[in-house]
Formats: sequence, C-alpha cells, structure tokens
Amino acid sequence: MKINKFGLTLIEALVSIAIFTVVVGVIYLFFMVGIGSWELGSARTDLQAQARSAVDIMVAELKNVNRGNPSRGITILPAPNNDKITFYLPDIDINGAVIIGAGGDIQWPVDDAEYIEYKYLLNSKQLVREDKAVRDGITEAGVIANEVSGISFIDAGIDGSLYADEVNIVLNLEKTNLRGRTLSFSMRAAVKLRN
Repeated sequence: MKINKFGLTLIEALVSIAIFTVVVGVIYLFFMVGIGSWELGSARTDLQAQARSAVDIMVAELKNVNRGNPSRGITILPAPNNDKITFYLPDIDINGAVIIGAGGDIQWPVDDAEYIEYKYLLNSKQLVREDKAVRDGITEAGVIANEVSGISFIDAGIDGSLYADEVNIVLNLEKTNLRGRTLSFSMRAAVKLRN
C-alpha cells in the first residue's frame, strides 16, 4: 500500500476542524465576556457621573438656603411624598456674590413666586430643576439627571435625628443595559443649610 505524504485522511481533517472549532469558541467566549464587562462598566460609570453631577448641583444651591427665615426657607412634604423640595435662594449681584443689605442681612427675592424646585418625574424617570423666578415672562426648567428611580429629601420633620439646619438627599438611579441587565446606583448627601 502506498502512503500519500502530502494529503490528509478524513479522520485527520475532522480532528483538525474540531480543535479549530474549540479554539475559536474559547476566543469568542472571552471576547463576549470582555464586551459584557465593558458595557457593564460603562453603564455603571454613566450612572455614577449622573448622580454626582445632580447631587453636586443640589448641594451647591441648598447650602445657600436659610432655614431660619420662615418666609424664605425650604418646603419638603412628609414621606412618602418627599420627592420634591421647594426653596428660595438669596439675591446675587452680577458677579454671583450674595447681596448683603445695609443692616448686614442677606437680601432675598421680594416676590414669593421666585423660588427653585427640584422634583422627580416618575413617568420620564428624570430629576428636574425648575426656576420659578419669572424673567421676561419665562420660567426656566432643566433636567439634571436621567434614569432616576427615586429621590428623597429628608429634614428634621421627617427624621427627628437630624438638626433643623440639615437636609439629607438620597438619589437612586437605575438603568437597563442592552443585554437586559439592570444596574442601580444610590448616592447620599448631607447638606448643612445657611444659618
């Protein structure tokens, strides 16, 4: 019998194809796991960035609120409806500095309709900031966070362990990635109000 030194037998070809298929399958598996991890990390980073940005905006404004001024303080409804906060900011000059009156008191808006409101819109899963101060007939509103699953504003009226000049914010975000996996992220912040 003559052996062909240049050809493959059927068994050798099948074994080669099986080994090749296993190697390609393992490479594909590692590739898919890597893509899944990247998508998960990207979605988590997006949620964290949105939460930090929204909380930073709220904290910066709430630090200027005066709880001691009953007509210009803050309003938080009792739980479970504490997903909205209404407050007044002091008047500021062109440079963004708080205006101090002749007697050393902070100047507040004259019109009671000039207030700021943060509220959670359940249907659109958004946290919105509305500036109710009418300037040229227009009130300003803007989304400060998307993918919001809930927010709570907590003060001493809701949690008796807090000081009167403290407000806690609990922001929850939730996102479903392309593979149907739901990610959630929560951020808490404590704000000391202006005295």
